[in-house]
This record gives sequence, structure tokens and C-alpha cells, in this order.
Amino acid sequence: MNFNKLSKETLNCFSDKTKSKILKHSLILFNDIGFNSVTTANVSKECNILEGTLWYHFNSKKNILSAHIDLFKKMFLEQIKNINYDKIENVFQTSLNIYSLIWDFQYIFREHFESIIKDDEIQKKINEVNSFVDNFIEELMTKSHKNFLKLKKDALNRVIDTILLIGRYWLHFSKKRYPKYNNENLRKKGINLIIESLYPFLNAEGKKKINLISY
Repeated sequence: MNFNKLSKETLNCFSDKTKSKILKHSLILFNDIGFNSVTTANVSKECNILEGTLWYHFNSKKNILSAHIDLFKKMFLEQIKNINYDKIENVFQTSLNIYSLIWDFQYIFREHFESIIKDDEIQKKINEVNSFVDNFIEELMTKSHKNFLKLKKDALNRVIDTILLIGRYWLHFSKKRYPKYNNENLRKKGINLIIESLYPFLNAEGKKKINLISY
């Protein structure tokens, strides 16, 4: 399995213990193939363990999804805890780190989860993590608007929608549009797309600072 499909920061969260290995391999499979298409047998095979061993740790794919959501939120909160809206470099870098994390867990935000659509408990958890991300991105853009963006409210809302769409769907879309690109190049291309979307609306300081950021 190609672990380069995940960022180093996310890979570092996993260990060689069986439960952690299951979470790591299933995350890549769910991203690549889709939650509804992957079976516990597929995950077990990638982990080189018996399916019964997987069931000992996670008795369903739903439980793996739930664990992924918990891990994502933990990592997300870690990324944003020191954000400083008065320092444009800090805001930009935190934003890039957030999008890298979203792309590592992209299936959570991309899928419709038809196989568990009637499970109210897990659907509530999925809806909560989606709202959690949407609300933070909106808060980030709104607070950034005061410091280094120059937009009217309706234009700000359009930019927020654009940024959310890129964050949620770029990797899935780009793999089909640019099949010869590797995952790292697709990430960089997505980051550049986000920066290009913001650039026309930055004030002079914002444009100066963003030109100094490399990814």
C-alpha cells in the first residue's frame, strides 16, 4: 500500500499496533475506493491479519468510520489551537495544514454513506464533523477578512463556498482529471488553487505575505 497518499503528520499518528494499523490502512482504502465499496475483508487483507482480528478491534466499518472522525477532530483541534489572526503568515500556514488534514480524511467529507444511511447515531456524528469544519472555515475567513481580505459580505460568502468545495472534493476530482499526477503533486496543485482563489481579494499586506509561503 502506498502510504505517500497520507501526509507525514497523519502517518505519524499511527503506530505498528494492530488497531492503529487497521485505522491507517482503512483510511487509505476508504479514500481510494470509497467507504461503501470497501469490505472488512479488504481491510484485513491489506493489514495482513485475519478478519476475526479486525472484528476484535472494530465490529463493523461503522466503528472504523467513527474512530476516523474522532482522530480527525483531535488532529484538527491541535492544528488550530495556536492560530493567531493578527499574524497573516500564521493564518495562511494553519489554513494549509487544515486542508492537508481534510484531504487525508477526504472520504468522510465526500461520501454519502448509503450503507449506513439509516443509522441515526453515526449519521449525527458525520453531520456534526461536517458542520464543525464548515463553521471553522467560515470563522477563519470572516476573521481574516478584518485583517487582510477586502471583500463585501456577499463576495466573502462566495469565496467561502469556493474554498470549502476545493477542500472537500479537489483530490477526488483531480485524480480523474490528472491521472498522471502523483498524490503529492495533486495536493500542491490544490493548495495553489486555493491561493489563486484568494489572491485577488487580498490587501497589499496579504499579497506580500502569501508570496513568501511555499508548500
